[in-house]
Amino acid sequence: MSEIVLEPLQSRSEGPPLGNYGNRATTPGQRVVGRSERHLLKRAQRQLTDSISSRLCFFASGPVVTVSVGLLGVAHVSGVRHCGSPWSCPICAPVIRERRASEVDQGVSAHLAGGGGALFVTATGPHHFGDPLEPLLAVMSTCVHSWTKGRSWLRLRDELGYVGAIRALDITYGDANGWHPHAHALLLFGAPVVAEAVEAVRSHVFGAHQRAVRKAGFGALHPVHGVDVRPVFDASELSAYVAKVEGGWGVGLELARGDLKWKGATAFDLLRRCAEGELGQVVALWSEYERAVFGKRFMVWSAGLRRRLLPELVEVDDEEAARLEGEDEAIVTVAIEAREWAVYCRMGQVGEVLRLIEEDAVSAMRRAGLLPGVEVEEVA
Repeated sequence: MSEIVLEPLQSRSEGPPLGNYGNRATTPGQRVVGRSERHLLKRAQRQLTDSISSRLCFFASGPVVTVSVGLLGVAHVSGVRHCGSPWSCPICAPVIRERRASEVDQGVSAHLAGGGGALFVTATGPHHFGDPLEPLLAVMSTCVHSWTKGRSWLRLRDELGYVGAIRALDITYGDANGWHPHAHALLLFGAPVVAEAVEAVRSHVFGAHQRAVRKAGFGALHPVHGVDVRPVFDASELSAYVAKVEGGWGVGLELARGDLKWKGATAFDLLRRCAEGELGQVVALWSEYERAVFGKRFMVWSAGLRRRLLPELVEVDDEEAARLEGEDEAIVTVAIEAREWAVYCRMGQVGEVLRLIEEDAVSAMRRAGLLPGVEVEEVA
């Protein structure tokens, strides 16, 4: 195994500004949300959070942190802590969410390829500027349970051959209407759902959701935007089934990657404003968000559904999913003492350190004839 030594950052010639580089040939969770920016946001989040595990996230768990790089040219970090939060950790969340999106795509694609059907449901509730986040979010957290009961549902369940559901929560914030919590749910059935049945499901879900919202003390749902139901179809790409929602992203991304939404600010947009020095109300909003999502499950599969759709895929929890970021067969390794690593964490420079290691590792592998013509790619 080859080894290189990382020189202290201050002894190197000054490189490009932080945030210009990310990983190559790795998960979209790393490419879309720039790695260096994620670590800068983490620096800000550590100062705002009340969670001890989140404050310690990515600090060393022992005396040494090991950074390994394989033929993909992507740094994998071991010997660090992971809070595993899909909600509020800029480091863990995009990796976890990307993995969950991939699992949904694989499972639903297999379901559709086997002759099944699916409906993609989005539901929200009446909200206004200044309304607290937690009460309406609580309704969204139990929405599938409230939809899948009653005589109307039992009839639909039997007629359509209901298989199960996958539910994910999504939260955005707008300066005009405040918090906008909503739920996405994939309802899976034994066969494709015809147009008449789609409308019947929408009518049932709308009524059940309206009752749940009113019971929680809220007003009437918007007749159009309160509940949206769309059929899911399969499309062949490179000989593989890819589940897509009509007029939207793939269902996995739509279900799991609410952190990339452009309609309204995501929680990480609020955190970014805090990191850029905007305090006061924005800090209060971020704190409210962290309190509201504490203990909430980001994604829930019906009992036994994941095992049925993905029988050969090993299930990992959120913390383990975060640890797998950039994992590859180690060819070049770098050991960094915990005290030095802690400095990089506190300064938000971990992303830049990993970029420098990747560049040195790629150069070393190229000199050894292991990686001819491969370079670490820039990510805007």
